[in-house]
Amino acid sequence: MIGRADERDPGLRDGAAVPRTSHKEAVVPQPRPRLEVAIATESPLFRDVLSRLLDADPDLKIVGQAQSETELTRVLRQERPRALLFDYEALGGKGASIISRLRRAAPATRILVMAA
Repeated sequence: MIGRADERDPGLRDGAAVPRTSHKEAVVPQPRPRLEVAIATESPLFRDVLSRLLDADPDLKIVGQAQSETELTRVLRQERPRALLFDYEALGGKGASIISRLRRAAPATRILVMAA
């Protein structure tokens, strides 16, 4: 509905058309996409705890877990997570060299490094 501005509405100029919204129109919030995350650490217990904690957050979705570089590369290529939670000390203690290979395998994935 379009209305006309008048002297009772000091914020509008003479005769300017202004859109008016109906109070009956409800704004329906759109669901936010969940951030897809993969987890890489050798410890099954630590992976399970992290997965449960992160999956409880409505903004996060765990799309894969890995305990080896081979598994992790497969998860990154198949699931294409937006983020990777990576245990630097895990996977044979070769964190730096593995990270460079992971960047080549999944350049769009952000890598978050955990270190003790």
